[in-house]
Formats: sequence, C-alpha cells, structure tokens
Amino acid sequence: EYWDELQGRSVGIKCLSPGFDMYQDPPCDCRVLRVDTAMLVNCSRPSDLDQWLEPLWGRFAPLRVLEVHGARGSNCTMSPAAQDRVGDLTELRVLHAACLQMPTVHPAWRKLANLVYVVAQEVEWGYVSREVAGHWQRLETFQCEMCYEMAEVPEVLMELPRISS
Repeated sequence: EYWDELQGRSVGIKCLSPGFDMYQDPPCDCRVLRVDTAMLVNCSRPSDLDQWLEPLWGRFAPLRVLEVHGARGSNCTMSPAAQDRVGDLTELRVLHAACLQMPTVHPAWRKLANLVYVVAQEVEWGYVSREVAGHWQRLETFQCEMCYEMAEVPEVLMELPRISS
C-alpha cells in the first residue's frame, strides 16, 4: 500500500518488488526499484529528485535491482549526493542507468561489491576508474549502449575474474 500511494503521488517512482520485515524500521522496503525522472511530478533539477528520494533511502537497504532512467536533455538527474547514496546500497546486484548526466561513475560506487550486472544507456561516462571497477569482483556483465564519451571498454573491466573467463 505504501508503494502504491507513492507511485500515485510521484508517477515516476515504482517499487517493482516490495518487501516487509517487521524487524526493520521502517518495516516495508523495496527490493527492485524503477525511477523514471521523465515521469516524475515537479522535477526539473537534481534537488527536485533529491526531495523525492530523501524520505525513501531508509527503505532501500535490501535493494537488489535499481533502474534509473533520465530524460535526454532533462536537468532532473541524480545529484552528486544522490549518487553517493547509491554507493550505500551494498546489496545491489543489478544497476541500469539511462540518460543520466554523470561524467563518470561516482567514486562511492566502489562500495557496490555485489554488482553482477551493469547496463548504461546514453550516459556521459567517459571512463570507469580502476578504483571503482576494481571492487566489482562479482561483475559478470558490463554493457554501455550509446555511451559516446566512452571510446572503449575500460581495461580494468576486462580484467575482472568473471568477465575475463
């Protein structure tokens, strides 16, 4: 019920797999989340997206899948603070980022050691640093579609054990 009400208010935030754990505060959480900034009500800059996400971060501890879709040319994108908070989602296995205005993968994402699958579409990532990707030892798939700033797949990704085998 909590997630349905939130989706009704925001339109662009949808929990695709809600959970409930009575030993957790708050007891309802989300395991699979889709954020579509093009659909969000009243979102025209990063601080607007921050306002939508701020009360929800505590419910994302068990998050396994995060999809964040931006809109081409939109300023409703993840702020550096929100990108930093994504780094705290240590249970995250799948990350799908589309049309986000981020010049590189945020340094805090090195804490996402459980990532198995990363898909980026139309992001401005020019590179993925060794300091970040070197911590993604479980990564099996890295896909970057229409990432025109990234000339080639970073060597550090090709060296990861599950990708190189």
